[in-house]
Amino acid sequence: MLASSLPTPSVVVSADVSDLLGVERATQEVTDALGPIGVLVTCAAVRQDGLLMAQDAGAWTRTISLNLLGTYHACRAVLPGMIPPRAGRIVAVTSPVATTGNAGQT
Repeated sequence: MLASSLPTPSVVVSADVSDLLGVERATQEVTDALGPIGVLVTCAAVRQDGLLMAQDAGAWTRTISLNLLGTYHACRAVLPGMIPPRAGRIVAVTSPVATTGNAGQT
């Protein structure tokens, strides 16, 4: 999607949420273009199902990096702009399986 096609001033950036420095760079790009970020929605995730005893350690690490650290990185990057004015919203979207789990999902 092009930022110019959106109804309000917008900028499109891309970052690997598992990379804190990349998220901080993307956040700075948005802040430079539009000012402080007032709303953050995190919803990046990956699913690599498998039994714990058989799951590759690299797959587990990637899942944790994206699903957990990604939200941490994004929140950490926007909070400095939200705290001084005591304003802002963070919405963390997750799968319903996060609370119940399914067989075969480590």
